[in-house]
Amino acid sequence: MENELYEFKVALLNTGYFKKQSGKEYVCTCPFCGKRKHCYVMFDLSNDTPLLYNCFRCNRSGIINKEFLEYFGLENMKIPKTKMLRKIDIANAISDSSKVVMFNVNNVRKIKLFKDYIKWRVGIEPDLDDLMKFQLITEPGMYAREYLGENYDDRWFETSIWFKLDNGNIHGRSLVDDEKRWIKFKSNRVRGVGTYSIKSQFDIETDINICIAEGIIDVIGLYYYNRLNDPCGNYVYIASLGKNYEVGIKNAITRGIFGDSVNIRIYKDSDVDNVWIDKEMCALFKSVSLYGNVIGHDYGVPMDQIDAKKIRKIK
Repeated sequence: MENELYEFKVALLNTGYFKKQSGKEYVCTCPFCGKRKHCYVMFDLSNDTPLLYNCFRCNRSGIINKEFLEYFGLENMKIPKTKMLRKIDIANAISDSSKVVMFNVNNVRKIKLFKDYIKWRVGIEPDLDDLMKFQLITEPGMYAREYLGENYDDRWFETSIWFKLDNGNIHGRSLVDDEKRWIKFKSNRVRGVGTYSIKSQFDIETDINICIAEGIIDVIGLYYYNRLNDPCGNYVYIASLGKNYEVGIKNAITRGIFGDSVNIRIYKDSDVDNVWIDKEMCALFKSVSLYGNVIGHDYGVPMDQIDAKKIRKIK
């Protein structure tokens, strides 16, 4: 481990602002919402893992920076760069996207369209609460204009259903099942494909299972599959939007969902042979396991076409 980073971590612990919770997890007052005992920070003194924080009250998360330290009067402390920090390449979502109307409960036509499509794909009709958890956008034209700064005519969005991504961009699924099923929205304000998450609640007091799959409909299928087969389970759902499942793990790390009570479950498609995960990332979690659908290709299908089984344990 780099001496400079080790000394920085020890110096922060010696301030007394961080109280040990369990293992490598500490808690402190959140610099952003001021709530006590809700902001978790991971101090790993054995390797070059950066200092990652997550507040379960205001949902601010990331890597400790000058803004974080200013709250405690520690802004003059030098924050060392690390190999792990460069590898993670933090790209948090732009928070003001939440100010734009995404889901209009009065848009009856769009809501019916969404319900019918998801029922067709996974065999279960979602309720309004589920649709909002799935980050479906009933007003994609307004969102594109007011947040992404792109002036598209509303009619351009009509033949697709749209989802909000974790970086603030949007992703469209064509209602015509052809070779151009998914539409990547190009915005000058938000770069990159990003990842997708279902905004469902989870319990920080018990073991957390992070389910990472390739596509948006895959994780929606897993959401219902687990709700039917493990209704008391504690789950987080992330779509990597491609075969690089490691970006889903990076998503969890940047949100502060890591530690000795967090399990990673990677649900691979049947056409994926090998899945490799960086050992330093694996070390942040209780376990990392690979799953497959033994009766199908993926998970964006009706429930009777999913039988998810553990293939092997990566960690």
